[in-house]
Amino acid sequence: MKLLVDTYTNTGFLHHAYALVGQREIVRDALRLFLGHTLEIDTIGNPDVLEEDYETFGIDEARMAIAFQTKSAAIHSAKKIFIFATTIITHEAQNALLKIFEEPTRDSHFFLIIPDAEILLPTLRSRLIIVQHNNAGADMSFAKTFLHSDIAERFAAIKDIIENKNRLAALALLNALETLLYARASEQKQKAEYAFIFSEIANCRAYLRGRAPSLKLILEHTALIVPRMAYE
Repeated sequence: MKLLVDTYTNTGFLHHAYALVGQREIVRDALRLFLGHTLEIDTIGNPDVLEEDYETFGIDEARMAIAFQTKSAAIHSAKKIFIFATTIITHEAQNALLKIFEEPTRDSHFFLIIPDAEILLPTLRSRLIIVQHNNAGADMSFAKTFLHSDIAERFAAIKDIIENKNRLAALALLNALETLLYARASEQKQKAEYAFIFSEIANCRAYLRGRAPSLKLILEHTALIVPRMAYE
């Protein structure tokens, strides 16, 4: 996602079609934050946003997308946003999408969330900007240090995120903490004991998607509720 954010920040240009490669929920949360915070496009309840989840994206789904993108935006001068998250996309569907990826209607932008770019045909891949969401290692390293730290150290660690109003970094930390805590809870067979923490992390993630969230309150609350644990 950093490539997408940096490119738009530096140029103000948004390409008409992207393939976002990575874990579905993490990539989608990052995309929603980019659209909401940077482009001021709310994905919830927006008639000009089509967001769908699939295990298999087939020819019927492709035809639905083609039909939707030919319609005028419901809101004057709005961008039409298509977010399709799928595990598999059939060759027939990819071939059907070729034309609208070559000649999209004005202000139409497609975001295809997939687990691996190798599922794309070369002809379709050449019409997309491929964005790898592959900074999980760095996120995990920071999260492990965060969990190992005391409260004062945690508050110091999140200072830059708060001062820079970096919602993507805040989201990455929440996701990494959830992953590490879930692994520890499963290992210790104590998922019930961690239920409150998982619920609070989910709430914090929801608050991050708001129009003007307080990163200070969200991250400081997280720092206070997650347990301290050692990592080598």
